[in-house]
Amino acid sequence: MENTKAVLWDHIEAILVINMKHRKDRWDTLMETMREIGVEHKVVRIEAVNGRDLEGYQKKPWFTDTTSEEVARMKAGQAGCTLSHRKAVTYAKSKNLGHYLVLEDDARFDDLLTGREGELIAEVIARPETWDLFYLGFYQRLNVHHTVKCEQIGGREFEIRRMRGPLLTHAFLVNSTVYDAMLADMPTEANVWGWIAYWGSVDSWIYNKFGRNREVKVWGTMPRLVNQAADFSDISGRVQTEDESRGVHRKSTLIAKDLAGLERSLDRSPFELLYQWFKRGGRRLRARFLGYSKT
Repeated sequence: MENTKAVLWDHIEAILVINMKHRKDRWDTLMETMREIGVEHKVVRIEAVNGRDLEGYQKKPWFTDTTSEEVARMKAGQAGCTLSHRKAVTYAKSKNLGHYLVLEDDARFDDLLTGREGELIAEVIARPETWDLFYLGFYQRLNVHHTVKCEQIGGREFEIRRMRGPLLTHAFLVNSTVYDAMLADMPTEANVWGWIAYWGSVDSWIYNKFGRNREVKVWGTMPRLVNQAADFSDISGRVQTEDESRGVHRKSTLIAKDLAGLERSLDRSPFELLYQWFKRGGRRLRARFLGYSKT
């Protein structure tokens, strides 16, 4: 098969792959895809942080006798994932990258983006002032969105959307416009356990800090083009189901809006802000004094 690079891949400056040291199987599988597309020279391996190796793991105050092994494993996975994404942003900023595509090593491409789908995404990426985050795969319970472009491609309807921030971090583009804001609020090893107690996970933090922010422009596609492998997850400590890997394990409600309506929907009411502060603050307080008890 002849390798050809489509417009999208010409626009992507670097592909940062977050990979655990012991998951060579995932690295090899993903690199096969990168070679098939012809972009292996753009790939940079970011060694994932193993949360179980962090100072404070399985120690008080965050871990107590009431913290189950399942919860401890989940918290370690969430902490390691968050710090791994911090490493990716730090690398991109140090190299003065205008943007990068970050892939977690379980990312699996349903579409190699060498056709019309890739061209449509490239039209957005080529104008850095129009976007900050662009998701190629995600999950949303409430999919509040504005359809910017819609075409029939290969017998299916393909949409490019502006949207509220989604969940999942296995495949999305990050613009340099948000590097500083991300690094300012992402944890370090010194404070990651308390940060996880408050936010829960890196994707939840992105949703709340950036996905509900009028100043941050979030994009995505429908259908999702990159999903996750249905295999053993180092974060959850179990094999993911096929539905989980595709982000369809819970029903997603579609809420289409015009652009002005989408922007209005990003605003949180004072009541919602107060509720979120109490909910997350209370969760962190309980974990600080009683230890983690829930995933």
